[in-house]
Amino acid sequence: MKNEKKIIYFSLIFAVLLLNVCLAEDLVPFSSNGKWGYADESMNIVISPQWDTASNFRCGKTAIVGILQEDGDFSYGLINQNGEYIVPCDYHILDNESEVLFGGEDGYYLIWDKENKLCGYYDIKYNYYCSPKYRDVDIGERTEKNIISVMDPVTRLRGYIYSDTEMAVSEFCYIETGPFIQDAAIAIALDAQWIQFIDGTRKKISDEYSVNLQIVHGVFIVTNRDYKYGLMDLNCELVTKEWYDMIYIENTDEIYGIINKEHVKIVID
Repeated sequence: MKNEKKIIYFSLIFAVLLLNVCLAEDLVPFSSNGKWGYADESMNIVISPQWDTASNFRCGKTAIVGILQEDGDFSYGLINQNGEYIVPCDYHILDNESEVLFGGEDGYYLIWDKENKLCGYYDIKYNYYCSPKYRDVDIGERTEKNIISVMDPVTRLRGYIYSDTEMAVSEFCYIETGPFIQDAAIAIALDAQWIQFIDGTRKKISDEYSVNLQIVHGVFIVTNRDYKYGLMDLNCELVTKEWYDMIYIENTDEIYGIINKEHVKIVID
């Protein structure tokens, strides 16, 4: 009997939480007397009109709101389902492109200061706000480990950090960075090409090759000095026995090569 009561109790809690989520997702922007707020599907006011522009809620969690300034420009911020600011309404670029381009529904917003000099982000999944402090932030996709590449505003060199804590994964020493796939990424510094690992160590890639920054199934594409293509693993060892005229990766992550005009599927052991 006690177990049944516990099940009913937790079921009720779950139902209430689910109802709250659904209500948050159903909030829609509406305009009244030139100001924007939010209402539910029955048009009951949930968040009173107070902004000059307002977006739909993203992932049922966050919405972009804006206030028109005297100079005719907008300052933007982010609010939660209660109408509370989670990012102050102080920024110049914080637009709806973020919903499409940056990491999917539970990905990121890109946040610039009004001078467009410093950049930050908001991590929707982990409710983490990084105020504008970097020269650039690469948040094109959400990786498995929530690692992103950012640029130091002084040195203009890039490094990797965890997006939900800003804890450093690498030094700021790169001019180009690829995405972290599981526990590694390909990055290019002024002095060499590297495999950067999640534990902070890295392995140098031979200068004989040019590298592609994308890791697929634990390998990446390299080009030799004859402009032929091969595959290298994360131990910096070639795994293809011959060089191809081209190597390409399908959307299914299957790898193909072209040699003597023939398309060949490359199987990695």
